[in-house]
Amino acid sequence: MPGLGSAHQPLDAPILRIETGVHTADITGLAVNRDGDLLATCSYDKTLRLWSLADPSAPARVIRMPLDLDHEGALYAVALSPDGREAMTGGWTGSWDGGALWSLYVFDTTTGAMLKRMPTLSGRIVSLILSRDGMQLAAGLKDRPGIVLFNTQDWSVAARDDEQRDDIPSIDMDAHGRVVSVSLGGTINLYEPGLQRKRTIQAPGGNEPAVVRFSPDGSTIAVGYSDSARVDLMSAADLSLLSSADTRGIDKGFIALAWSADGNYLYGAGDYERGGRNPIRRWSDGGRGPAHDFPVPLAAVTHLQTLDDARLAFTTQGGTVGILDASMQLVWVRRSGTADFRNQADTLRVSADGGIVEFSYDRFGNSPLRFSLATKSLSVGDPSAPQLAAALTEASELKVLDWSGTEHPTLNGSVLPLKAHDQSLSLAITPDHKSFLLGTTWRVIRFDERGTAVWDIQAPGATWAVVVTGNGQLAVAAFSDGTIRWLRMSDGQVLVTLFPEANTRHWVAWTQSGYYIASPGGDTLVGWHVNRGEDSAADFFSVGRFRDVYYRPDVVEKILGVLDEGLAMRRGDAKTGQGEGLDVASLLPPVVTMRLESGDAPVRSAKVSFEYNIRPSTTRPIKTLEVRADGRPILTIAAGPRPIAESGRIDAYIPRRDTTVEMIAETASGIWSEPAVVRLRWDGPPEDIKPSLFVLAIGIADYRVPELKLKLAAKDADDFRTLFEHQEGRAYRHVEVVSLKDGEATRANLLRALEWLSFAPSSRDVAMLFMAGHGVDDRGGQYFFVPQDVGPKEAFMRGLPYRDIRVALEQVAGRVFFFIDTCHSGAAWGEPATSAADVSRIVNDLKSPEYGIVTFASSTGRQLSYESPEWGNGAFTKAVIEGLSGKADFFNNGYVTTTELEAYVSDRVPKLTAGRQTPAIGRPISTDSTLVSLSDGQ
Repeated sequence: MPGLGSAHQPLDAPILRIETGVHTADITGLAVNRDGDLLATCSYDKTLRLWSLADPSAPARVIRMPLDLDHEGALYAVALSPDGREAMTGGWTGSWDGGALWSLYVFDTTTGAMLKRMPTLSGRIVSLILSRDGMQLAAGLKDRPGIVLFNTQDWSVAARDDEQRDDIPSIDMDAHGRVVSVSLGGTINLYEPGLQRKRTIQAPGGNEPAVVRFSPDGSTIAVGYSDSARVDLMSAADLSLLSSADTRGIDKGFIALAWSADGNYLYGAGDYERGGRNPIRRWSDGGRGPAHDFPVPLAAVTHLQTLDDARLAFTTQGGTVGILDASMQLVWVRRSGTADFRNQADTLRVSADGGIVEFSYDRFGNSPLRFSLATKSLSVGDPSAPQLAAALTEASELKVLDWSGTEHPTLNGSVLPLKAHDQSLSLAITPDHKSFLLGTTWRVIRFDERGTAVWDIQAPGATWAVVVTGNGQLAVAAFSDGTIRWLRMSDGQVLVTLFPEANTRHWVAWTQSGYYIASPGGDTLVGWHVNRGEDSAADFFSVGRFRDVYYRPDVVEKILGVLDEGLAMRRGDAKTGQGEGLDVASLLPPVVTMRLESGDAPVRSAKVSFEYNIRPSTTRPIKTLEVRADGRPILTIAAGPRPIAESGRIDAYIPRRDTTVEMIAETASGIWSEPAVVRLRWDGPPEDIKPSLFVLAIGIADYRVPELKLKLAAKDADDFRTLFEHQEGRAYRHVEVVSLKDGEATRANLLRALEWLSFAPSSRDVAMLFMAGHGVDDRGGQYFFVPQDVGPKEAFMRGLPYRDIRVALEQVAGRVFFFIDTCHSGAAWGEPATSAADVSRIVNDLKSPEYGIVTFASSTGRQLSYESPEWGNGAFTKAVIEGLSGKADFFNNGYVTTTELEAYVSDRVPKLTAGRQTPAIGRPISTDSTLVSLSDGQ
């Protein structure tokens, strides 16, 4: 059968993949362990994710499949061992040796390692169920349908049924080892223990049964259908129909079912809607009682799973996973951050040159946003911006009909050729009316006026919308994977890909070779997937690990104008002086894992022991191994005459509080690893001494050069200093401030003050740097803060370079906060409409694990920062002062934390500036702390 298996090894070259911390496609499998403290989900996005319900705030562990650029690696089902130590999964998981067999994978949930691969299946796995004792695993297959029963002790095949003729989308097993399955041929199959078939019947409620579940006591079987709004209750003894649940008011099928632990309630869900939501229906009396709807999910539900404490887990199309309590209230959720571009044929708009694109995160086109490559910003529409145009779908010369949602679109009455079962979804006619684009479920195709395909490329998902730019050189398409891609009209080559994440509004844009630009926080949204053969889980490294080589805004900005990545690189190199980047495979950092030696128990001593392992990805030696607590270094091991051991045990001293500990390793080429993370719960005596605070406040308004003069920058620094001076005896034991304003802020004084800030705080103290004035980037994108006594022509020679600022901040022993407001307009820079500096790179750099610095920047990309006498400050400082003075105390608990200030400033600055300015904020992983106390004694 075509498509079965894979005739090659997993790709050796790193592959760019999206990573948002949650699933980015439909969730296809859901499982929970016996204790109900570990949840497993799998998805078409080729990841298996493990969610700790014991610590709901913990990020998921991500296990990545060996994959290729096509379908290989997509997962359809998952199961968890009763103790939660092993996860089993499969789907489009081939044998990699050219055979026609598919693989079942088994992973260690603690380490993420692949424990076993069984390339023994004739069809793809679409359903899995583990016996209650964990001794047997049943797998339902498709393509070459059947059911296989494994012994999990040695993974031998205990039994199989190869006589099925149709796919097995759902399978279940009761406490006695009986198995029940449904097939897309419309049958229900009942088996005795050992997979001995007892009875097969045609399903009574529809032609496509989709889900089947035993009741907890094994007496009743519930069946739901994808083609019928019916749920049948059948005898588990002989499959006789007992009754049907009340499905009045439902017009679509139930594809997810679950029983409560006591069997009293039956839950069902699917893709039916009510009020814009997809409710979960609950029936009492074992499915025979009244029905109640709970409109919690916002997308079609794909799976339901009850936990023993009466909670209910659910997953949805698009990638959301959540938990409901016994009263059906949402208590935990991880929402997909993937934009939904359905129905955006009129919402997707572009400028004539393609440099600005407008879109909405939701399928209804609400609250459209604009992304600009020139300003590197994502913002609400600016009425003064260039006119944007939607797709042209009608032209007298090209009558394209039946193109929306059909398999047979036509051109001037003739059917256009599509692949079998492909469906046309979007249309864009070129400005000269001589050709057009069709976006389909799987493809983007350019046709000429005769209906002949000029080019045809595979899409990364359904092509929901497409538009051709006014100059006719580019097409912009929005896909179901949440990306917007710029295609070269001559041949369909993808030039730039944008991923705008919906939950955080972070974004990243990249070229085919991985050169990228990103908003603050955006450089974690995409990374390099690295296969390690067919018998190992893959690695993943965010593009931010390679910032010094691959952060190339000059390349991304130029590529739409020159229509060629190589030419954009050469022109960018000529301007910036940078050379061509190295092959990413040669730069890969090591992979670090660690665990607390004492396990997951609460910590009662500041001295803790960790076991670690370092797996090199290249031959480059390890230069540094560092342990950090809440973003600050607590232990650094440097390579000496003897190399750093690749495994071992180390001791470190942590703060006496709940702490997030990270371990990172640096190669000799200066590339740091992704952090290994352990969250520690403190159960000893708390810290009884408040930290001291050290503040360096810099504000320059009265520049020596008239064209650089500002109005309120010095006052901003003064107000910041005053606010924190009043925190002595409140949030801080002692506050010490150095203030440099206007004429005091010479280059020499700035360097002396930074040296003071570097070494004054102890490891338990806090340091804050506030800078207001002008900043400028050189041709290579390197940032310089402009001292008071430095003019525009001297900025790069006598300015304060970012590297000096970073070195000073990373030397601080305690926690560090950086507030930067330097993106002001200045005629001296020659571009008064945009900032002369892009601080997004600074924010992303400082929040990295190797620096761990919290950064609040006044604006993002090349947006300007605004000041007004009406506010009495710059917009950014106004929001910071307001928030720290109490408006960010959202919980009225008498103090303001980093998270609260971030939320307040992110909302307040755009409101003050009518959307013209968006602050950029970067926080290291899981870092939050109190910034100010609003009353004495806190």
